[in-house]
Amino acid sequence: MKKLALPIVVVLVVGAGTAFYFLRDPGEAALKSNNQEQTVPDGMTAQDSVPFGDPPSPDELEREQKLKEHARPGDFIEVQFEARKNILGETVAEGTLKNKAELTAYRDLQLMLYFEDELGEPLDSASQVIFEKILPDGETKFKIKQKGPRKSKGLNIRVHDAVVEDPS
Repeated sequence: MKKLALPIVVVLVVGAGTAFYFLRDPGEAALKSNNQEQTVPDGMTAQDSVPFGDPPSPDELEREQKLKEHARPGDFIEVQFEARKNILGETVAEGTLKNKAELTAYRDLQLMLYFEDELGEPLDSASQVIFEKILPDGETKFKIKQKGPRKSKGLNIRVHDAVVEDPS
């Protein structure tokens, strides 16, 4: 009995303390601290916004855009294509690559070809490089022949990587 008394007393004390903590009335002092009135500087209203620092200069905006275009070429190159199978069983993809970047030219584009089944699940993949230069807002045509799985019913092409080049 003595061995059970101490744990029971501890549980009761902890339970009573927890109930008191959560169920107590916070009083007026706590309410006043939560409802403090915010002051607004002279000459401003509460609806005015204060910018954090100076707005970026055109050079900074251009540099930031270049960094984005250099880091992710796949986001700025659009691939449009049509795929078919030739008499030898190869998948032939013909289409265009459009450069949506404003400041960056790309060359030696590495394309990933994903062969898909009827449900769109990938069966196999292959890589092809297009050795062309695409200027900003430019486009180039491509034609790829690739042997793929016999069961493939579809093809998906994405830009994996590209060499960044100065557009001049």
